[in-house]
Amino acid sequence: MSEPSIFQAMAKAGYLLLDPPHPASPGGSRLLVAVRAAPTGLHFDPELIELCWRDPDQRPGRTKLTLNSSLSGAQQVCAGPVVLHDRHDKRVHFYMYGGTVEGYIDAGLTVYTLGSAAPILEMTDDLKGVAEQLAAETEALLAKIHAEWGLNDEGFRQWLIEIDPLRLYTATVRAVLSSYKRSSALIHSFHPFDKMLLDEKEWLSRLGHWEISTPGLDGLFARG
Repeated sequence: MSEPSIFQAMAKAGYLLLDPPHPASPGGSRLLVAVRAAPTGLHFDPELIELCWRDPDQRPGRTKLTLNSSLSGAQQVCAGPVVLHDRHDKRVHFYMYGGTVEGYIDAGLTVYTLGSAAPILEMTDDLKGVAEQLAAETEALLAKIHAEWGLNDEGFRQWLIEIDPLRLYTATVRAVLSSYKRSSALIHSFHPFDKMLLDEKEWLSRLGHWEISTPGLDGLFARG
């Protein structure tokens, strides 16, 4: 997407989640966020973006991107929540499995483009929505693995940012789908979510990412 088309796309929007990887995907592959010097009042007007990235010292950590944040090329984004804030502290939540962020500046406007090979999930208030459930399951799985690293938080974050987003997504879908297979009650209670997982398995299989040799989450985080 060219720079002029990015600004054109965001002329009347605060943010756009675009390009789902396949028709049934729970998310998009690109998130465009417009941060303006003066809010339009016509839609949600982001003031800053909160996310986890690899900082200039090559260490992963939380940061806030604003109108005047200066990015030199594409910066690596770590798996985790992405939160848009407006001036009233209204928030819009997303979840990424890793990827990149770039900034494009034009008079009084900065457009941040976040991209990933894995779906970027938009969170809503619907706790039974498939994107919300998948993000919650992912956070629970990663929290369990994080606990196994003990007090080595920095080591865990460093490993997490090194993992390819699509590999992490594949391993997560595999782990969640496996747990659902062991419980017919879960499948019955959350049928749309189970169907989404099966759709993702089919898509990942077409890409060649569902081979038997694909490691599970524990394999991805194995140390040494």
